[in-house]
Amino acid sequence: MHFNILPSQALLLKTFSYAPETGIITRIWGPTKRSDRYLNKAAGNIKADGYIYIGINKTLYLAHRIIWKMVYGCDPLDQIDHINRKRADNRIVNLRQATNTENQKNTLL
Repeated sequence: MHFNILPSQALLLKTFSYAPETGIITRIWGPTKRSDRYLNKAAGNIKADGYIYIGINKTLYLAHRIIWKMVYGCDPLDQIDHINRKRADNRIVNLRQATNTENQKNTLL
């Protein structure tokens, strides 16, 4: 599976606020006047696959991968597993790095 390389942690922390107890990312900065309408609102949209995607500079990223980089300062090494299998639950306590094999085991629970 291919994942886009995320923007820098500095840019993510400048652009978003993250509430670890709820898993919600809020947009707090935008580079243009046009982006003001998105400020102080939950960022992203849930797609048909159940994951939340967030657009940054015309590229879509998975919210849980953005959160990982915001919290830990690095891109995830592989996949991020939602421990409780709820794809939109992006609380940091629900996220863990996993290989494809480890992530697939969680779907069988």
